[in-house]
Amino acid sequence: MLEQSVLVREETGRPVRLVGIVMDVTERKRAETLQAATFRIAQAALAAPTLQELLPAIHAIIQELMPAANFYVALYDEANRMIRFPYFVDAVDHAFAAKPLGKGLTEFVIRTGQPLLATSGVYREMERRGEVELVGAPSLDWVGVPLKLGDKTIGVLAAQTYTEGVRYGERERDILQFVSTQVAQAIERKHAEDQLKESEAKYRVLFESNPKPCGSTTTRRSAFSPSTTPPWTATAGPGTSSSGCRSATSAPRPSRARSRRRSPGGDCAIAARTAA
Repeated sequence: MLEQSVLVREETGRPVRLVGIVMDVTERKRAETLQAATFRIAQAALAAPTLQELLPAIHAIIQELMPAANFYVALYDEANRMIRFPYFVDAVDHAFAAKPLGKGLTEFVIRTGQPLLATSGVYREMERRGEVELVGAPSLDWVGVPLKLGDKTIGVLAAQTYTEGVRYGERERDILQFVSTQVAQAIERKHAEDQLKESEAKYRVLFESNPKPCGSTTTRRSAFSPSTTPPWTATAGPGTSSSGCRSATSAPRPSRARSRRRSPGGDCAIAARTAA
């Protein structure tokens, strides 16, 4: 509540009445809190080294907005039609291994691409219609929202409660829906970074396990025809191999023109011997 008031006095200074305005700013404060939460999620995505370190940070931020002791993140592998649970915290249920797409509440949100608030009554009706099947421990309230990138659903953000003292309604559903876009972007960004790091590590191992020996030019020469002189040999100095290593047997040899000695008498002597 925000209160603004003015005290009205007589000419003598005696107060006679109080004029004030009272405004309910609860919704404005709530909107500011949600905006701050999405900003913190974006910051967490930049600060967390891996996806596994990002998800607990997201859980902590959401717990400041609503009761979310039992909370999980499910990611959908569309190519293989599999769901995996990289983050799962629950007081009653156990963490799930990756599993094929089934008929649980999580799968219902993935198929429809719409948020779902499933109280016990709503769940029983959905089960009666054959839309869902019980997966895990039965909860009192279950709320889940799709994690979307554009029109594509990449997973589900969900929370559930097992006690009467903690109930979920439209407010909790709207909170998860509000932060879901930022969460989806943060997860996708961190997932891409993790894949890049894994790829770099793999190629680094391959490179380090296959060092190129010094002086080997076999691979380099194969790119040229036998009649073509590779460019790196054109600038090699005397006695230097194409690898840049000087060879003991590659010292320059004196030309035959320089090593031949002229006989006494020069060319005339040679002509006389020939005539004889």
